[in-house]
Amino acid sequence: MLSGVLLGMLIIGSIWDLQISQALYNPRNPLGIFGAAYGELPAGMALLVAGTLLIVFRSRERLGVRVGQVVGGGLLYTVGAGMVLYLPTRYLSWPILVVVLTGVVIVAATSWGVVVLARGASRRLAIRVALALFIVVLTELILINIIKIGWERPRMRFISETDAVGFSPWWSPGTPERDALVAGGVEAEEFKSFPSGHTANATLAIMATALIPLRASLEKWSNLLFWGGAVWGIYVGFSRIIVGAHFVSDTVVGFTVTFVIILIAYRLIFPPSLSETEKYGNLDREQSKGTQQ
Repeated sequence: MLSGVLLGMLIIGSIWDLQISQALYNPRNPLGIFGAAYGELPAGMALLVAGTLLIVFRSRERLGVRVGQVVGGGLLYTVGAGMVLYLPTRYLSWPILVVVLTGVVIVAATSWGVVVLARGASRRLAIRVALALFIVVLTELILINIIKIGWERPRMRFISETDAVGFSPWWSPGTPERDALVAGGVEAEEFKSFPSGHTANATLAIMATALIPLRASLEKWSNLLFWGGAVWGIYVGFSRIIVGAHFVSDTVVGFTVTFVIILIAYRLIFPPSLSETEKYGNLDREQSKGTQQ
């Protein structure tokens, strides 16, 4: 169903990309500003969760492995927390103390929540989840930025403010005027419209479903977790069109790239051959608790 929605939106964007973006363009729109400020947080939160799991479920038997997990987990946690604290400050005019305190609350709540959620899960399974989160985030960030640099598509806001470049469809990479304009003082960031990094990072919210194996009782909420993440990604994509940072096709492709990476990672890290015990490390504990009740 989601794939069909994405395909339909890409077709619409391929035909009316410029017209839709011009109609929605409003850089002062609160929904657009909020999406810009907090839309990418799923990327930072995914790294936070991965780092927390690596530290909490560090090896007890092998010193070298334990040290590597603590150091690696600490790095992931620091990067994730830094993203959550810093990214909103780039777009919000709120007092810096309010923005930072909001970030601290998000970091603390995420850390505490994953520790409680994963209590009783097997170490091997928790490491699988951490690995899935880290690999998807890293792959998405690298791939999106490689495409951005190679495509050089000018942003909607830049096109609306200057006659130096015109609109180009998403399937036509490259902007011949880019080098001269950048040399003349235009920020290179104005030529990184395709695909949308914000939308790609927002779509990582779908990876809330990766937490399901840590607690079997979450299985009944799988559809809600999946579609909640998808709706967040769609909203952030819409917000990026509103502020003139992207076109429809940019956001659809950003969403799709992350979605495909998640599907591949899940297939590799949680293959169908896994037993129920391997998929749900605390399944027996949950079932025994239910029996006792």
